[in-house]
Amino acid sequence: MSGLDCNFSFGGKHCLADWGLVFVREGERSVMTPGQARSYAISGVNGEPAFGRRMELESYELTGTLYAVGDLRSEEDAQGLWRQVSAWLGGGRQRLVWDYEPERYIEAEVTAMAFDEFGWVDGGCRVVFRCQPGFISVYPQRMTLTMDAGGGAAGTFRPATGMPAPVDTTLRNRGASPVTSFHITLGQQTVSIDRGLALLPGERLAVQMSHPAGVRIEDAAGHIRNALGCVSRMVPLEAEGPVQIALAVVYGGPGGQAETEITCRGIW
Repeated sequence: MSGLDCNFSFGGKHCLADWGLVFVREGERSVMTPGQARSYAISGVNGEPAFGRRMELESYELTGTLYAVGDLRSEEDAQGLWRQVSAWLGGGRQRLVWDYEPERYIEAEVTAMAFDEFGWVDGGCRVVFRCQPGFISVYPQRMTLTMDAGGGAAGTFRPATGMPAPVDTTLRNRGASPVTSFHITLGQQTVSIDRGLALLPGERLAVQMSHPAGVRIEDAAGHIRNALGCVSRMVPLEAEGPVQIALAVVYGGPGGQAETEITCRGIW
């Protein structure tokens, strides 16, 4: 594996292809997200009993140096490039995708950039990423269920994931009547949206558990409004392998039909 395998894209731009930079990482390369079991010391009990299987994952820092490919003609050229790169990397939390694992990303932000004593031209620029837990699949897995006038549908959702991953649901009203109630049951977890809901024909209702979480309605023109006030019951919907899903809708009149897309990005 060559040093070029440490190159990356951040926020959709690539360090080498877009900026002519290569990245050399410092220290070890993380294979799993650092974390620890939820456990407590109890007097008279050997060791530390764990409560549940889930690990409490931690954010972590990742450091390396960006080097320009080829010689920069002047300090002015170097400063100009640095300003552009700092604006790119300093834009807040984005998707960080490594060339050696293009199908997964990390949520990260750059917290520091600095030159060494030789400056940009000779020594490169040191970059510190603050990485959030989990390596997330770039490509979500999808499942579609259709509900006619009967208002119900069920199936088995089989996401590939190494740990519990949030499950998003999008309901599209494809019928002639408004949807006045929507219930999602994933395993033992249930979300109910039935307080004053009026999802008109052509509109869609997004129940998003992944970041940024929320409940929103989008009309045919693309205008979005918050629908969190329509929620009567909300719990995190997560999957850790195959899970049964059941959907139920209520229509406000005849000719009801809706389609639901369930999506999940696996996390490792």
